[in-house]
Amino acid sequence: MYTLSLEILKKCNMDCTYCYLGKKKNDTMPFETAQKAIDLAAHEAVKQNDKKLHIYFIGGEVLLAFDMIKKCCDYAEQICKQKNLYIVYSTTINGTLLNEKIIDFFIKKEFDFKVSIDGNRTEHDKNRKYCNGAGSHASLINHLYLIRKYEEMTGKRVHAAQVICKNTCKDLTKTIKYLYGMGFTFVESAVNLYERWDEADLELLFEEIKKAFLFYKELKEKGSKFYWKFVEARIEALYSESQCFYSCKAGAAFALVTVDGKIYPCTETDETVCIGDVDQGLYVPKIRAFINLENSKNDTCLNCPVYGHCPACKCIMINYDLYHDFYKVPMVECEMTKYMFQLFNEELSEGQKTGFQKQYGKGREVIC
Repeated sequence: MYTLSLEILKKCNMDCTYCYLGKKKNDTMPFETAQKAIDLAAHEAVKQNDKKLHIYFIGGEVLLAFDMIKKCCDYAEQICKQKNLYIVYSTTINGTLLNEKIIDFFIKKEFDFKVSIDGNRTEHDKNRKYCNGAGSHASLINHLYLIRKYEEMTGKRVHAAQVICKNTCKDLTKTIKYLYGMGFTFVESAVNLYERWDEADLELLFEEIKKAFLFYKELKEKGSKFYWKFVEARIEALYSESQCFYSCKAGAAFALVTVDGKIYPCTETDETVCIGDVDQGLYVPKIRAFINLENSKNDTCLNCPVYGHCPACKCIMINYDLYHDFYKVPMVECEMTKYMFQLFNEELSEGQKTGFQKQYGKGREVIC
């Protein structure tokens, strides 16, 4: 499958404290640029074994450009029909702009989508605010019935996308319980790597991770279908034989096209990681240079007992965005991974460990 992450606009009806857009707002992708991006992605998708094209619409808040999404889908379907490609769509939304028309479109097109929600009203509204400073939680919850309609009509699960920040980490367990209680059965949590986490912050975070993990473990042992990717992805990394370092090989089967038509492997940064534009096409030598990277050049990582299993080493593009260094790993990711691996070793039963080894491949116990 070839994935095109299409940044159709840099606008939002909110002003979240951790938003990556910063001051780069109010830009919209011309439809001609979107067409060129889709043409390029379709050409690359033809090379894939499964002949599948995945278009992931991103913003800003993509629903501010709902008409643009519809036009892109119409155009993509014409191109994919010509090239005998199967097409799938996905997006991430803040949930405040949902309506019946949009949900019916998502149902018809079988969109996969995530909703950004950080937890209960108190925790969510600390960081996810409107431009006037008001919290957005109430608006999102008012549209929860539309999310349930989508799930009932499609049989798919809407993912809850949660950001863990310094000012919310002390209530992580409470927010996971809240999302579970609200009926979300698939939660994706990510720590805000753009904050400076000190030892005191990490102590609070780790304490909450343990409590939340034990809650999640209890649910799973009772047969719950609730899925917390934050935990599951790290369990898979620990017990899998697959390589963690730059394992996605973004650029080969994945590309981000920004509103101005520039192409990046994933995260938009600067010309060092720019791999082309929609007018000139992909710069293949640079892509090959990225995908041929096999190992870190960071001695601290190479000498670490969890290197080879560590998802903190996975995304060199985030490393570059943070530090302009492909091999410098965010400290919070590094310490959190080692803590969670040790937690799994201590809290999982021998039977559970054996089960994960069978599920993900020949694993090994890593002591940090």
